[in-house]
Amino acid sequence: CDKPKVAAEYHRIQNDVSYRLWHAHRILPYVEHIMYALSPVHFVDQLQCNVVLIHGCNDQVNHWKEAVHLKTHLENHPQIKSHLCLTPLINHGDPTPFQWTHLFAIPDIILAITHFLNAA
Repeated sequence: CDKPKVAAEYHRIQNDVSYRLWHAHRILPYVEHIMYALSPVHFVDQLQCNVVLIHGCNDQVNHWKEAVHLKTHLENHPQIKSHLCLTPLINHGDPTPFQWTHLFAIPDIILAITHFLNAA
C-alpha cells in the first residue's frame, strides 16, 4: 500500500469538489437503487422519537434541499416533533472558512441543540 498516494487521493477527494462530483456521477448509476432504498424518508413512519436536523447550507455532498425534503416527510407525522437548522457553520468535510457573518448562525445552532435536549 502506497500510503502517500492514498493520502493524496483522500485529500483530493475531500478538497476537490469537481473531482468528487466526477466520481459521484461515475458511481451513482450503479448504486442509485441502493441509496433510494436506504433513504431515511422511507422509514419516517417507523420512528418513535423526535428528530433534530442540523445541516450545512453550503454542503457540496448532500444538498440542503435533502434536509428540507426529510423535514417535510417528518411534518406528515404529527407524533414526531422535528426541528431543522440550516447553517453555514458546517458542511460535509470541506473546510469552511470562518466569516464574521457566521456569528449570526450560532444562535440557530444553540436553538437546535436546545430542541434536541428538550426532547431527550
